[in-house]
Amino acid sequence: MSRKYLGLALAISAASAAQAGTVTTSGKDLVIDTDSGIKVKVSDNSASFQLGGRLQWDYDATQSDANGVDTTNFDARRARLYAKGHFGDWAYKTQFNVAESDDGNAGGTAEDLYIRYLGFGSTATVTIA
Repeated sequence: MSRKYLGLALAISAASAAQAGTVTTSGKDLVIDTDSGIKVKVSDNSASFQLGGRLQWDYDATQSDANGVDTTNFDARRARLYAKGHFGDWAYKTQFNVAESDDGNAGGTAEDLYIRYLGFGSTATVTIA
């Protein structure tokens, strides 16, 4: 690559890196944040939506000449995925554990499921779980 094009490529990559982080639309402006998970909100903060989760891996290597055991296991111990946000005076959260449970049965269990009314301000919060 010639020096002329190398300089142009570096300038374009630096400009694109400087623009990353916020995206706006022609309607109400949306702010998209990808620092930790995916967060989308309206610029006037009237509504928001967030996706995230956590994953814990488990590795087990067992070798025993006395018992004739030679195993290796690599699996997800915990995998929790969530969606949360708010719209006006209402907030919500859904979180599911989608990894194997302690008894070895695969499947999902609900960790958090609620709708919350925030319209009373600091006086009261009503949660339906």
